[in-house]
Amino acid sequence: MASKVIIITVLSVFIAYQLVDQFDSETVRGKNVIITGGSSGIGEQLAYHYARLGANIVITARTEQKLQQVIEKCKEIGTENGKYHFVSLDMMDKEAPLQLVKYAESVLGGIDYLVLNHILSYDIGRWVGSKQNFTTLERTFTVNFNAYVSIASHALRHLEASRGSIIVMSSIMGKFPQVFAAPYSASKFALQVSICSGIGTCVHKEAFPKKATFTKGGITHGILFRSRRCFAIGGRGDLEINALSCLFRRCFLMWSLNQI
Repeated sequence: MASKVIIITVLSVFIAYQLVDQFDSETVRGKNVIITGGSSGIGEQLAYHYARLGANIVITARTEQKLQQVIEKCKEIGTENGKYHFVSLDMMDKEAPLQLVKYAESVLGGIDYLVLNHILSYDIGRWVGSKQNFTTLERTFTVNFNAYVSIASHALRHLEASRGSIIVMSSIMGKFPQVFAAPYSASKFALQVSICSGIGTCVHKEAFPKKATFTKGGITHGILFRSRRCFAIGGRGDLEINALSCLFRRCFLMWSLNQI
């Protein structure tokens, strides 16, 4: 009985901690934000929250009509002087990452937050080493991994100038393999290990000769089945991560409510 009380108490404290909102909206007001996968789901909710908080936004996805609808709502709930733009791009196109960064630079003038959130959905099936398996693997890695690296690389000079941040949306499948979804799970493992550890660590070390700091941190909430990595290029570090954690909890909650 005593052990049950302890477990319930610990869980209650944990849940209460998760619900504490320490987010300071002034850290976002006037900032320039790129959100990939911004036409639906968590990306859509992020766009709305960034708009409410006074940020300037560029969202991208493949479906122009959905992007237009999201931007129209951002204009309704955002600030009078806010900049809200979209560009329809397919991350299967290797030129799309550079096009996105150039477009954001032209309409926003800079980049403070880069939110990498897009995915290529997967078809459930066995891995048997077939030609179709390898085609699916290549397509999945192009969108779910290569495009992340490419966008972040093209945006890096802007983020260094603004002391900005890269936020990477991963997946629980990047920690625990999922049967019948080998290509998707592999792409998320690559994202988790390479960008969130390998490339992130390299950029951190390469930044020192430029007298810039590159702090990284991660918050994983298994209950959300999402994993987040924030790389803050500059001096904001843990405060930046805590603020983003609160913002992501808000957005996931709104997205979850919309599914009911």
